[in-house]
Amino acid sequence: MSDMPIDAEETEKDAEQQPAQPGHTEDTRASIVFAVMQLNRTAEDPPYENRNDFIEVIKNADFCSWQAGSIITEQGTQADRLYVILEGSAVAATCDGGPAVLEKGSLVGTMSLLTDEPYGSTVVAGDSGASILAIKKETLLRNPAVYRRLLGRGLVISGDYELGEKLGEGATGHVYEIQGRRLCAKIYRSRPDGGSAPPAAIPDDILRLRHPNIVSIHENVSAHGSQFIIMDLARGITIRDKNGAPAHCRTLRQMMDVFQSEQQRVSLDMTAKVFRHVAAALLYIHEQGFLHRDVKPEHIFIDLSDNDISFMLSDFSLAFPISTRPGKIEGTPHYCPPEAIDINGSETVLTGSADYYSLAAVCFELLTGQTVFDSTNVLELARQHLEDEPDLSHLPANTPIWLGNFINQALQKDPALRPGRQDMEKLIAVS
Repeated sequence: MSDMPIDAEETEKDAEQQPAQPGHTEDTRASIVFAVMQLNRTAEDPPYENRNDFIEVIKNADFCSWQAGSIITEQGTQADRLYVILEGSAVAATCDGGPAVLEKGSLVGTMSLLTDEPYGSTVVAGDSGASILAIKKETLLRNPAVYRRLLGRGLVISGDYELGEKLGEGATGHVYEIQGRRLCAKIYRSRPDGGSAPPAAIPDDILRLRHPNIVSIHENVSAHGSQFIIMDLARGITIRDKNGAPAHCRTLRQMMDVFQSEQQRVSLDMTAKVFRHVAAALLYIHEQGFLHRDVKPEHIFIDLSDNDISFMLSDFSLAFPISTRPGKIEGTPHYCPPEAIDINGSETVLTGSADYYSLAAVCFELLTGQTVFDSTNVLELARQHLEDEPDLSHLPANTPIWLGNFINQALQKDPALRPGRQDMEKLIAVS
């Protein structure tokens, strides 16, 4: 099977470098292509708007023709173009290995451009070949109106979840708002080994977790060659800096960064509320038989209802049954308890106290503006968690006694010396 298009050399040139068809200017040809794109949309699809922006994008795109069976995108290669099928058809491999036929008007490469991942599947030209408009990624990025219109096309998952604004990204994936719903979708990155299969779905027992201080996960979705989870959307809060400029914060980390930029600290009352809400969430999770294993500011979301701020624990991608022996080191280094690092110890099992250690590290950072241990070397940071004592002299002098005692006890190297469930319940009551 051939992997080169008929006009292979043209795919590496911008549209202005290609000879225009006789009798057609660039503007005329772009207008014709735009009209064809409109005609190829179904009755259910809204028409493409922002015509002038589209014309500019088309003028800077490549026009290509592929023979039947020629490879248009190859799984695992870097995604740098969005392809619009103008004539003919293409065939893509689905997650279950079956073929999916892409007709005129279909877009190829939307998910890869959206997530900055390599192409997730191999797409070849259909039996009659294909005429295609190839739009470079950088061209789309320079035209945000067209970017939204094109990349929004087809990104509907599980029937009625339409991806909207990008809210953020982390080590494991990207998070997008779902249009018209108080929900968001997390799109997991490809597997580290480069495999095409999506990561394991969130277990049903985790999906059933419901608590006022937990971001509820509603379902796993497999679509477009990627794995999604659908979860509640925290509203966040808007705070203003000393110059009055607004900053919208959905996570505790974002709030801390704003305060840090102003050389301020989160208030004692707010820190107490973070402790109270996250501790309540952890007690509930532990009662259901699970550990979170990755408590950190990035995973603590902020919600606002009736002018009341609440903090919600999210991201259960590392959660596993309580009192389990870990098979490998996982978690975030600055908040990782010693027993999650020393996994070769003969008695190494993780209990609820591992999550309390991480929560204490978060509270320490809220009060001091610095992490418990601050080495930039991961191995040295692991050694500090295993061997060094935290310097609690950095805590403010007006730190409440109960909060200072919690931080001191929960950061003990020996899990048996940390607070237990009843201790945490008493601390929540006085916080």
